[in-house]
Amino acid sequence: DLVRSELKRLATPANVYTYYVDALALHGRDLVAVQNEVDPQRVVRFRLDDSGLVITSAEVLDAWDSLVPEPTLAALVGDRLYLVSNSQWRRFDENGKLPPPDQLQPPLIVSLSLP
Repeated sequence: DLVRSELKRLATPANVYTYYVDALALHGRDLVAVQNEVDPQRVVRFRLDDSGLVITSAEVLDAWDSLVPEPTLAALVGDRLYLVSNSQWRRFDENGKLPPPDQLQPPLIVSLSLP
């Protein structure tokens, strides 16, 4: 509630997994989210009820995609979701260090058309 500066938890059915959301955008009456610490990493659409306070269902829009192995961040432009497809989070070692830059992939931005 922006007017009251209050946060409200959305009610969620037991069969809808809403954890590990890295990016979230409102698309029409739906929430589109990037979930990247789940298996598979994915882009999911959460359907909201008329109040906008209850998630009624979820639909995976993209998962197990070779072009989007590690999705992160996102921006919504019209009916397209743009996201970084290769975050390389799994490249960090046990000390939180990345390999040298020449061993990393350049960032890859992809877009997904939303239904």
